[in-house]
Amino acid sequence: MNLAWDAVLPSIESLKECFRVLKAGSFCFIMCSSKQNLMAQMILQLKASGFETGFSSISCVYSTGLPKSANISKLIDKRAQSTGKTLPVTPEGKTFAGAFAGNQLKPAIENILVCMKPLSKKSYLDQALDNGHGISWLKDCKIPWSSGSDMWKARDNVVMNTEGRTCYGSYNTYDKSPDNNDRFPANLLVSDDALNNGDITHAVLHQLDQKII
Repeated sequence: MNLAWDAVLPSIESLKECFRVLKAGSFCFIMCSSKQNLMAQMILQLKASGFETGFSSISCVYSTGLPKSANISKLIDKRAQSTGKTLPVTPEGKTFAGAFAGNQLKPAIENILVCMKPLSKKSYLDQALDNGHGISWLKDCKIPWSSGSDMWKARDNVVMNTEGRTCYGSYNTYDKSPDNNDRFPANLLVSDDALNNGDITHAVLHQLDQKII
C-alpha cells in the first residue's frame, strides 16, 4: 500500500545491540516481509551485525492476507475520468481487464529468518555443555501423526515416496527409536485452515475454547 513502514528495516546499530546482549550460540528469529528485496537486505544487515545466517528459514502459511495490487483497468478508466463504474468502460480499460500492477500477490506466507550469534566453543556439543546454547529443542516441536497406524508405516518403511523416504517424515535411525511418538518438525508452520477446504478444525475450536475460558 506504499506505506513507509512497509519498507523500514531495523538499523544495523539496533541489530548490533541485539547481538551484544545475546550469549554465544543464541538464536535470533526475525519476522520478515516476503518481498525479496527486503529479505535480501535484512540478511545482509544481520551478517553485517555479526550474526551467522547459514540456517534454514521458517515459512509461516496463513489464509488471512489481503491483496494490495492496483487494478490496471480501473486506473485506466480513472485517468479517462470514467469513475464510478464496476466494469471497464474505455477501450484500453477493456483490453487490460484482469491485469494488476507488478506482481503483488495475495500474501499467504511470512518468512522467519533464523540467525545465531557465533559459537564461542569449537562445536555445537561443546557450546551446549558450556552454556546450554547453540541447540534447538526440536523434540518439543514434533508434529503429531495423522493416524495411529502412520507411525508404524513410517518405521517399517511401508509408505515410500519417489526419493525412497517415508511420506510421514521419519526415515532415519533416530526417528525410529522406541520413544519417538511424533514426526520430526519441518521448516513450515501452517495455521489450521490455510491449506484445507476452509472448514474449522477441532484444533481451532479447542484454541477458541481456551481463549474464551
